[in-house]
Amino acid sequence: MTKAIITVLALLAVAGIVAVYLSRDTDVTITEDQSAQVNLRSYNSEAFGYSLSYPDIFEMRQYGPDNVVIGQILGESIEGVVEARVLTLTDVADGDIYTEVQDQLVLLCAAYGPSTSLSCTGVEDEQTFRTTAGTEGRQLTLRGVVEQLDTNDTSTFTKGPYFIIPLSATSEAMRVLVIHPPLNQMSDESDADMIRQVALSVMVRELTDDELVMLHVRDNISTISPHPEVLGGTFHVTEIEAQNGMGVVQYEDGHVLFVADFTYSISEDKEVSIETFEVRED
Repeated sequence: MTKAIITVLALLAVAGIVAVYLSRDTDVTITEDQSAQVNLRSYNSEAFGYSLSYPDIFEMRQYGPDNVVIGQILGESIEGVVEARVLTLTDVADGDIYTEVQDQLVLLCAAYGPSTSLSCTGVEDEQTFRTTAGTEGRQLTLRGVVEQLDTNDTSTFTKGPYFIIPLSATSEAMRVLVIHPPLNQMSDESDADMIRQVALSVMVRELTDDELVMLHVRDNISTISPHPEVLGGTFHVTEIEAQNGMGVVQYEDGHVLFVADFTYSISEDKEVSIETFEVRED
């Protein structure tokens, strides 16, 4: 498929976002004059190699490189409509990425309160999904149970839709993008059309060698670092840059923060080797 065709298809997909949203009843008041002025905003994830589009009647908040929320800003918070979440898979049996993703989504579904517990028990519905640009993924909804702890009464619910789109793979891990409603929303509360249209707009690109190196460092920072975590913390990368065999990374475990310079090489088979890693002294 040529770049020109992909571009045209992507424009058709994001145009559908506006058409679908403006046809729905929402809390956003849009006059007839304003409807003609609705434009699209784009988000590009340099860390994970994907982009998406959404109407500019919404804002976006980023909670780390692996999670962004699209919705309406209310004071210091955001009322989410769509979330884009990158999941990292490190133990995929026989290449079945979707089973592993489902297991992680079931864990994300669980919630507990003083009088109720909520848990997802499995997949309610599942089907193949393809973005407008041609990337194949999976669409699913989850089923679950709410239990009243004082009476043991139960009721059922569904959550979704979830749109699962494969991203990049390294020798250590694979990543997938999940477009879904906010975690606290049931299916009957979520804007399924908007979620789908954002998912349709997703474009996935191949990561460069330098970007693969940055993912490698993110995945392995605990073993690469010459200093161990302290007080039960776990290292995670907060900032990283890599180019032409040299890089710098900032990482912390919630207690201590380090900045380190490193050098690297990458083979034709995309195997990354960290040649040197030196933590800067204060």
